[in-house]
Amino acid sequence: MERLDARSQAVFAAVAGLLALNVVMLGSLFSQVEPCPPPAVGPYIGATAALAVFALSLIQGGVRAGFAAAVLVGLMCLRSLGPSIS
Repeated sequence: MERLDARSQAVFAAVAGLLALNVVMLGSLFSQVEPCPPPAVGPYIGATAALAVFALSLIQGGVRAGFAAAVLVGLMCLRSLGPSIS
């Protein structure tokens, strides 16, 4: 397996960090530990985590569409991490 270039490594690390944050948010939602996101945001957070896994696999494979998926993950995280109206 060939090594990723510096840009791909940076994007991979950023998406992996966002994935970890989404998993923690889902855990907080399921365990009802404050501050937890509203239940209506749960499926959105799950979809963001799934897209992050997809983006990671594309980046690891050297597919250029992985960068577009990574940008989409970042934009989706802005919505899920922002202030929530209950």
